Amino acid sequence: MENVPTPIVPIVSVCVPTIGRLDFLSAVKASIAAQTFDAYEVLVLDNGSPEEVRADLDAWVAQDPRVRVLRCDERIPMWDNFNRGVLGARGKYVAFCHDDDELYPTFLETNVAFMEKNPKVGFVGSNHDDIDVDGKLIARRERIERAEAMDGITFINDLMRSGRSVLAMQTIFFRRAVFPEGGFDPTMSRFFGDFILLMRMAETWQVGTLPDVLVKIRLHDGQASQRPLSEAVPIRTRLFLAYLDELRAKGSTLPIDQFERQVRRLHVLHLGFGWLEAKEAREAEVCAREIGSLKGVKLGPALDLVERLGPFRKARAKLAEVVRKVALRA
Repeated sequence: MENVPTPIVPIVSVCVPTIGRLDFLSAVKASIAAQTFDAYEVLVLDNGSPEEVRADLDAWVAQDPRVRVLRCDERIPMWDNFNRGVLGARGKYVAFCHDDDELYPTFLETNVAFMEKNPKVGFVGSNHDDIDVDGKLIARRERIERAEAMDGITFINDLMRSGRSVLAMQTIFFRRAVFPEGGFDPTMSRFFGDFILLMRMAETWQVGTLPDVLVKIRLHDGQASQRPLSEAVPIRTRLFLAYLDELRAKGSTLPIDQFERQVRRLHVLHLGFGWLEAKEAREAEVCAREIGSLKGVKLGPALDLVERLGPFRKARAKLAEVVRKVALRA
């Protein structure tokens, strides 16, 4: 009887969510194929791409038996699409490589080695490069100084204190066991919702950091526009305060009242900075109004009054840098 080879179960499932952009797909495929760790599968999360793109994706499958396409004919929300990868993954670990980013060759090898040494870590992130449409370096982002398995509470506190994560979502490498049943919460906002999802994981898992530069994040016009501070900060504040209510309902022992003070302080600081650097009167007006949207904060009406006085507008740009430095030290 002829021996039939036993299918190899992949250690890592690399999910590639796509809506049909072909501009950078060849670079994405090349970066995955160049990995120094080869015990992986690729799940292409085809989210309603047009017919001509499907042919290109099917060709990728024909070229590499490790590649599977999970096709969705009608466009679905981002987290629902990501969950198709989480639920379809066979690997012990899960990574997401967007269809416009690239992985450095040691991305899988470095992350797997770290996670194997740190079984209590639920997810790990690394430093990264920002690149342009041609793949040229724009900036190297090295906010992580050392390899570390930190307590999840430390991660949550840092997020609440600064309003930003040291880990870019595109660099994060997950242990599959960290996902709740069903995967990511599909009701979560696309904007800052990843912060909430990661903090939920960090309640019961450690969080890893790697100083290695392992991912290239491509910046281009095809991405969702960055929201002005007048819109972004209130969204973040609402999500963070709702998360704190969630912690209270669960009877969490985390310092929730301290976190709330930090969130409210950031709300004022970052909208205040938005008001200072506003190039249009409308943006300054909305920032001032949103500052006052928090109960008990009286600063908004005062800023609105100063704005209407006129002469102070020219001084905003100079003061903006001062406020930025204060906010970053806080």
